[in-house]
Amino acid sequence: MKRMIALCLLLLFLSACCLPPSACAARAEEDESGSDSIPLYAVAAERGVWFYSEADDRSGLFILPYTYYVRVIAPGDPFCLVEYMDDSYAPVLTGYCLKSDLTFVDFLPARPYLKLQLTVVYSLPDAPAVAGDDFFLTTEVSYIYYGDYSVGSATYRYVCRDGKFGYIPAQDEIVYDLNTDYLTSASGGDPAQPQPDAGTPVLSGMQIFLLCAGCASVVAVSAFVLRGKRTSVPPRDEGDF
Repeated sequence: MKRMIALCLLLLFLSACCLPPSACAARAEEDESGSDSIPLYAVAAERGVWFYSEADDRSGLFILPYTYYVRVIAPGDPFCLVEYMDDSYAPVLTGYCLKSDLTFVDFLPARPYLKLQLTVVYSLPDAPAVAGDDFFLTTEVSYIYYGDYSVGSATYRYVCRDGKFGYIPAQDEIVYDLNTDYLTSASGGDPAQPQPDAGTPVLSGMQIFLLCAGCASVVAVSAFVLRGKRTSVPPRDEGDF
């Protein structure tokens, strides 16, 4: 009976150790899929990447600034649900981008969104002209820039002011710094979540505990079996000497 119990314990431990790696990987993915998981970003690595209000290529709002990012909320095909802009700077827009237009990355960009303000000077041509009152005939308005919108040969800027969005005519060419961090870290068009380095396996606390407990069980079972063998040897008769 004791040997049977020891054998069952040993088989139980061996079956736990022989679980396929995919089971451990699936558990690791479940543990990493919580609220602390790394957000997925994708960059407009080419010019002309549209940000759409709907999952429809006829609902374009603006063209994303070249080399800047969107945060991918839900990868999809052909459209991904995305966000653009930092809410600590300007209102966040939720919309869609074509998956084929995006280049996904496996890191957190330092400057995901272009934070740029445009100042437009408006004149008041209908105001009465009086000497020395030029200051009162013009006014300056600042807008937060989101991207360009092209209609034929005309270009407009999609902007926000006081929480309201709209278009203004493009006056001057916009010059801004380009991102280059994605050039060595881009993962292509497959929106896969960042994967851990496969070179060195990482064990969770529970896995380490089970491994230690299993080793202790093997030692205990081995000692138990050996003890059983020693005590189960029948005594020899005196005639055997």
